[in-house]
Amino acid sequence: MTAPSMADEPRHVRITADGAMGKVVIDGTDIESGDSV
Repeated sequence: MTAPSMADEPRHVRITADGAMGKVVIDGTDIESGDSV
């Protein structure tokens, strides 16, 4: 799995995989998979 260049990212979006738990962080906001926003 290759990470895209920072220049390719329009916003500060980081996708980190903690074991079987997927986590998406946008602009410092933690969004856990399974939670309704």
